[in-house]
Parts: sequence; C-alpha cells; structure tokens
Amino acid sequence: MPSNIRPKDFENYLPQETDTVAQGLVKFAQFAILFWRWFRSEYTSTGEWGYNIKSEMCSSGCVDPDVIPNNNDNNDGDDDDDDQPVCPGPVVPPPDTPDDNDIECCEKVKNYGVGDKDFTYFDLATGGASGDETKTLVDLSCDENNHKQVCVKSDWGDGVGLVSNENWSKAVRVWFFEGVSAGSSGRPVSIDGKPFDDMAGSAMVRTGEWLNVEVVVYGTCGGFDVPAGVSPDAKVGGYFQTNPVGNSAGNKVRFHIENGGFWCVRMLINSWPQSKTRDDGFVGRSFALKVDKKIPTEFTEGTKAEYWNPGKGKYLCKINGIRMVHLGRWSMNHVARHLKYPAQVGVEGGCHPYRLLYDERWQSEGAKPCFQPSVQKPLWSHIAPNWTHDGFWEGIGTIYPHSFVNGMEITHDLIQ
Repeated sequence: MPSNIRPKDFENYLPQETDTVAQGLVKFAQFAILFWRWFRSEYTSTGEWGYNIKSEMCSSGCVDPDVIPNNNDNNDGDDDDDDQPVCPGPVVPPPDTPDDNDIECCEKVKNYGVGDKDFTYFDLATGGASGDETKTLVDLSCDENNHKQVCVKSDWGDGVGLVSNENWSKAVRVWFFEGVSAGSSGRPVSIDGKPFDDMAGSAMVRTGEWLNVEVVVYGTCGGFDVPAGVSPDAKVGGYFQTNPVGNSAGNKVRFHIENGGFWCVRMLINSWPQSKTRDDGFVGRSFALKVDKKIPTEFTEGTKAEYWNPGKGKYLCKINGIRMVHLGRWSMNHVARHLKYPAQVGVEGGCHPYRLLYDERWQSEGAKPCFQPSVQKPLWSHIAPNWTHDGFWEGIGTIYPHSFVNGMEITHDLIQ
C-alpha cells in the first residue's frame, strides 16, 4: 500500500527565506519527526524493507515468500509485538477508485437507512420523527476519492444515532488470531456446523470479554455559524456506548467534532463484555453511536439548550468511517507510541491486522457497492481492507489501506 506521507508533506516543513530563526527551528524539528515516522513505516528495526514496500512489490510476487512462516514466528500462540505483518501475496495494483464509467455506485442516495436502503451493520435511530417514514436524517454520498460517507442532516429532532444490528453482532462473534492452534489460547470453533480449526497458522477464536478496544470515528464538518450566547470555539457533540440495551450497558463516552474541517475522535474501551449468548452459541454484543444536534453544555451559558442550525441543504457532519482494534494487554504500548495518531495497524512494530475487529468505510452501502469483498476471507466483509476489485486478490489492501486511518491526526483524544 502506498505511504500516507507524501513528498509534499516534507516540503511543507522546509524552512523559507522569510522565516524567523524560531520558525526555522520549529520546521526543522517537524521535518525530523515526519522523516522518522516515514522511515519507521517503510523499514524494519533491522533496516530491511517493511510491509509497505513489500506490498508494493507484490505485483511480481512477494520478494521473500519465506519471510512469514505459517505460525508467524509466534510459537507460543501469543499475538504480540514480535509478530510480523502478513504480506498479502501477488497483487496487481489497480487504481483505488471505481471505473470512470461505473458512476452508479457513487450516486448520492437520499434518506438512507430505511426499507431497501437499510444499512448493512446498523439500524438508524433518530430523536424525534418527521411524520414521513420514508424520510431519514441520513444521506449517503461519495467524497472526492469516490469513497462513501454518511451525511448527517439536522432537519428535525435532536440528532442521529446508529445502533449496531444483528449482522454486526454476527460479524464480530469470532475473530482471527494469528498463531493460535488447538489447545492454545482461545478455542477453535465451528462456523455453521463446519469445523474451522487451524488453517495456515490462523484460527478463529470465540471471544467473551474484549479488553482495551480502540475505537476511532472520523469524518468532516462543513462548518457553520455559532449561535449567539455560545462560545466561539463550540463543537458538535456526540457519544459512543457499548451494549446500549440491558444490564451490561456501558457508560456513554461523549466526544467533540470540530466545527469545520477534518475531525477524528479516539476512545479506548477498557472492557466490552458480551451482552448475550446468540442462538448459534456464540457471544453477542452491540454499540450505539450518536451525533447530537444539541450543542454540548460546556460551550453554552446558563441552562437554556442551544442547537446547531447548519442551514438548508447543509449537513451537521459527515462520517467517513469507524475502526475498532482489539489491543488487549498491549494497549498502552501501542497508544504511547502514537500519541497523536491511532494505533498503527499492518506496519512493523504495530498491531497485526488480525487485531482488527471492525473497519467500516461504508464499503457495502449504497445503491451498489463500488468494490467486492474478497472470497478468500468471506467472513471478513466487515473489514474494509479486505475489499477488492475482483473479489479475490486484485487490489486487496490498496483500495481501503490501513495507512489511511493510521495517518489520521486525532482531533479529540479520550485516552488520558
């Protein structure tokens, strides 16, 4: 996958003749930090080519097919920092956008979330009703790169909520864990009556309580006027909640979205227990994500409720994706390394891709998906990087690369 650090990024930190000495020193430090981030993403700690470079060279086959043995150099069955990212195999790198003549997949879909326009992994919840069951507070559109985004409207009610449905619960009921075999940590399982025990050093494992799950939600906000009596630096509010219904309901983790421009929120869920046992014998869990029309009280004066009013035809915000990574006992190790960025997935020294629980980029939504889930991993359609051009290996890891989320600067960090 291409690096998310471009030559232009280095150019931005080159001192200019008009800079003061102080400005030049700051740019020099920023340049050095950026270079180190790039070097660590492209080379291993021993100076060898890293995952990104090897993936780019896979058009002619992996440069060293023996670099990743079946058990991933993890003989004790423990998925830790010594694991190496998996080279995906021969890939013919295509463009990371749909064909120019395939515009149907990127056509805007208004009032998404009801009827035959329902979300794959969510039910839509809104505060208040419009009186018309065919109308919702969500449109689905594409950004400038033809990647889909959920557009949140504010025409009525007090906000928009997305509540995970049974499809999501089923998708995350088990997860792949590199190096696990029968009798080691985790229990090999059966899927739909068929055994899935130990395949090429990977196994699917039943999961009970998730420990230290990093949740990253990101998107854009058009920006709009701040109401009178509200702080000029006011932000759009929202919350994330695990298992919103029942005795295992978690606390609402409230976050802020920037009023204008890019936003990226990170949360660390220390404990995410199961909420039920599913009919298929696996555990079940759920979550809710809400964006509020009401302005957070820390930005308002007195007790009067204030609300955002973006104006006709404007959106409260756009949600580009949601990513969840099961950090487990290595949580603070990964967080401390990347204070301003999400946990690094799929790079040397970072999190193994098998720690991804969920990576939603609305890849399966709309009148027609722009890409296809890989048939090589049919149970991984909820993990965006596994979507391809041809349904097999063409473009895997390049259409929705890990680096896209890895390189996002966090605007509201709820990890203290």
